[in-house]
Amino acid sequence: MKRARPPLLFRLLLLLFPLANCSLMSAQHGIDVSLENDLNRQIDKIAPAFDRALRPAYLAYALSEGSSWSTPSSENPFLQVNRMLAKDVVPLVESTWDLADRYFKSGGEETYRIRLSGWRLRIQGLQLLNLEEYRRAVPALKRALAIYRAADDQEVAILLSNNLAYAYFQLGNLEQALKQGQTAFRGARLLANDFKSALFAYNLGWIYLNSQQFEQAADYLNRAVDFSRQSRNRILQASASINLTIPYLYLGQIQQAHTHLREGSQMASQIGSFRLRAIASYNLAILAAMEGDAFTVRRQLRTVLLLLRGYGDRVFLHSERSLLEKQAIKFLIRSQPGYRANSILSQYVSIESVEQHQKDDPIALHSHAAHMLARFGSAVLQAGTTTGLTDDASTSRVTLGSVLTFPDSSSTLPVHFTPSTGVRVGSLELEIDLPHGVSFISVEKAPPLEELGVELSTEIRKNKVDAEGSSLQIRLVVEENRADPEPLPEGLLLYLTVAFTEAVHPGSLILKNRARAQDLSAPAQPIQPLIFEDTRITVLDNESAPAMVCFYYLH
Repeated sequence: MKRARPPLLFRLLLLLFPLANCSLMSAQHGIDVSLENDLNRQIDKIAPAFDRALRPAYLAYALSEGSSWSTPSSENPFLQVNRMLAKDVVPLVESTWDLADRYFKSGGEETYRIRLSGWRLRIQGLQLLNLEEYRRAVPALKRALAIYRAADDQEVAILLSNNLAYAYFQLGNLEQALKQGQTAFRGARLLANDFKSALFAYNLGWIYLNSQQFEQAADYLNRAVDFSRQSRNRILQASASINLTIPYLYLGQIQQAHTHLREGSQMASQIGSFRLRAIASYNLAILAAMEGDAFTVRRQLRTVLLLLRGYGDRVFLHSERSLLEKQAIKFLIRSQPGYRANSILSQYVSIESVEQHQKDDPIALHSHAAHMLARFGSAVLQAGTTTGLTDDASTSRVTLGSVLTFPDSSSTLPVHFTPSTGVRVGSLELEIDLPHGVSFISVEKAPPLEELGVELSTEIRKNKVDAEGSSLQIRLVVEENRADPEPLPEGLLLYLTVAFTEAVHPGSLILKNRARAQDLSAPAQPIQPLIFEDTRITVLDNESAPAMVCFYYLH
């Protein structure tokens, strides 16, 4: 069964950080001073040459406002980087290595050779990443990381940890990607570097998105917004705001998705980022479709096509532009009466292009380049909450998270509990009606429950013979054999994972919920009032997903 998740392939934004100064003067006597001076001069040339080699990709995915490509999008900037590294940087590193080797053999320190080994491995790792040879890149990056950690060069070490996170991410090893990403983020915080903290928090948000941990994804993308605001990195702030749409949509928090997407869209316009404006407009069309606002859908899609016509070759790879244009055309055709669609589209693209896109088979959910430009088929209906939550402190309540999902997929819904003031809850029973096409997979304790003595049990009951669907019963009971048992805590209690079969149609599903609870007194007394509100699930069709920005890795 496929999972509803954002695609895994993303590319780079390049930031340039030179190696720490290697100009160490030897205290030993008899060393050729002129050789050491030549060595230091050669080493000082490496970082600028490295920066120049990265310029094509830096222009393509820069964190600078109003940046655009200086070359047609049909030219791969990452392979261009590799050519420039091979032409200008690798020979410089090797000739400098020869000087360092002569210096060491004449009695000098080995520090120069070690640092140049770091350069060699760092460049090798970059070249392999640009070739999408992620499995081969990992050993080179790990060896480079060991060298910079031994030299206590944290500035470069955290960049290499982030690059390792990217490599593991592309290999599908999300556990290692999270580990390396967290290491990079913690290092940036220890250095009090808000600029890098914003980037690494952003990338952690990506990894959590792909592991379908949407609450954590929203947390780190929000951190990215905050840190990028503090470091005045408006292009990254806009990117993170736009991408916050994704976890909030999957969590069913439509208003939050709206707020962040509008902020990101406005900022993209202010800073002149045509790339972000196109992606934001595409996602605004999705939200408008969910609200049934056909006028806004058409207006935003026209904006996308207009931006692609005027600037697409400057800010997108050819495959990216083609993919986004294809989805915008399909989306606009479905939102327009047939006789009007071609007339409107002819203002932006050729009729031949429209006809070809209409004939095309459904395309893959990702492009090979930096931006995930996902499919959208517009078969979405209005989404929202069923009722408003009460803030009455005398009322206990349970909430089952609302999500956005797809047919033939699975989703994880968080279960939160808020007891009324002064109540010590000893047991909690939940009953959730699963409609036709929705089936139970698993339920797991959240970390707060793992630390307590709480028994968890589940039971599935089929509905009546003449009805479809089933009823899921979940029971949480505090162990009674403890002298002073802890009550059920407030906050996140469970992760409920359910499957949605192909029988589930686009639209809204309502999960009917009921709850009972008892306190820790002897004999136990029922807790009243207790509210467990119904949950609305928004189902999109399998060609529907918002567009995202990209994963950044640094060198």
